[in-house]
Amino acid sequence: MTNGFHVIDYIVLVAYLAAMVGIGFYFSRKEGSTERFFVGNRKIAWWAVGISIFATQLSAITYISIPGMAYENDWSWLVYNLGAPVIGALVIYGFLPVYRRKKYTSIYQMLEERFGPETRAYGALAYILMQVGRMAIVLYLPALALAEVTGFSVYGMIVVMGVLATVYTVMGGIEVVIWTDVIQGVVLVIGALLALLLICFEVDGGFFGIVEIGIENHKFTMIHTDPSVSQDLIWYLLLGAFFTNIVPYASDQTVVQRYFTVETDRQARRSVWLSVLATIPASLLFFFLGTSLFAFYASHPGLLESGIQYDRIFPYFIVHQIPMGISGLLIAAIFACSMSSLDSCLNSVATVCITDFYQRFRNPESSDQRRLYLARVITVAAGALGTGLAIWVAHSLLSNPDQKGAWDLFVAVQGLLGGVLAGVFCVGIFTKRANQIGVTAGLVISTALLAIIKYEFAWHTQTYAALGIVSAFAVSYLFSLITSRPGQTPSTARLD
Repeated sequence: MTNGFHVIDYIVLVAYLAAMVGIGFYFSRKEGSTERFFVGNRKIAWWAVGISIFATQLSAITYISIPGMAYENDWSWLVYNLGAPVIGALVIYGFLPVYRRKKYTSIYQMLEERFGPETRAYGALAYILMQVGRMAIVLYLPALALAEVTGFSVYGMIVVMGVLATVYTVMGGIEVVIWTDVIQGVVLVIGALLALLLICFEVDGGFFGIVEIGIENHKFTMIHTDPSVSQDLIWYLLLGAFFTNIVPYASDQTVVQRYFTVETDRQARRSVWLSVLATIPASLLFFFLGTSLFAFYASHPGLLESGIQYDRIFPYFIVHQIPMGISGLLIAAIFACSMSSLDSCLNSVATVCITDFYQRFRNPESSDQRRLYLARVITVAAGALGTGLAIWVAHSLLSNPDQKGAWDLFVAVQGLLGGVLAGVFCVGIFTKRANQIGVTAGLVISTALLAIIKYEFAWHTQTYAALGIVSAFAVSYLFSLITSRPGQTPSTARLD
């Protein structure tokens, strides 16, 4: 066992990050076009797309926090991911046929066909605003966690992750994003397995010893009925899991754009099934890793520094207990996990800016090379903005730490904007009578309603996506019925 970060760890870290950039150089040599930059010429392997979706959803925040939650509490939040196959079925049989019927590049093109250009512009703008905030958070929180246990500079790690992700994304587009996600996803899972294996060797009784300690300390509890732990009540988690997971899989360009990168509908369905089914064993692995960390430090209490917060436990274990070389690889994987979330945001934001604003409203007759050039410029600008915003967040919060507040605010905003937008997609896909007037009313009223609930009643953040989807759907449909003209044939407006 080792204690701290060694020279070989730095070598592994630098080599890993350099390999990510090297993949970008490889794809940059291919002929450039917006079709390749945005959707990979629609010929990327379905299994790579599936792993990429899985890795994108598995941010570094999740990779660090799930073992931390299981270490500190129990398996209550596992329920959040067990319903993934239900979401997959809904997406495959409800949303995917509509999205794949026409060769979309941006899903907000569908909103224009259904409800007009104003709705498309609103959806695209709301998405961009959400991603700018997301980029800052997915850079800042992992950098903070790693800085506390490695001694690295928070600002330095933010800059390294932001710059490298921007460099390889601007070179290779969606292809390099997907293939680097594949590598990062595999490394993350292997790293968690290695950490678990090492813990088994260090705890008396190995695997069964970990299970025994977990049972004795109620670490495998999944369902709470005690009102004193209301934040983990089963209905909150089930409600949050179902509706919150609908948002990215059904209405988030970052995820949905990958549905367009495969050649056939069958391949698209396979990629979605792979991504959602991989969530279950991965969740079991990360939760059991958290319980294993509890068992390890319960068996070796002298190895744990006092004052370490639970969401820093896994990085702390990596640096202080994993053999050198392997610890460097795992820290690199956490770096890369943040970068995999960031690169997806960057490419998708560029796609939306060019497809939904520049090409649609500014210059429809522009050449493909002009659009590709601007897409790369926007990628660099978005990377600089996200990195700069992450540095600003770090500077603002390090003097008055409130990391939980920053994450809660981000989740709330995602639920407020993303939930309402997902509700609009649902009403457009699953109903015939919705129209532009009704949807506009739904957007305005639902957003205002959720803002009031957020700031006046402070409901649990896991309810925001559900409230957004349900209220936007209901209000849009109701106002559409009220404003429909007698004798109008509503099915002509539906995407059949």
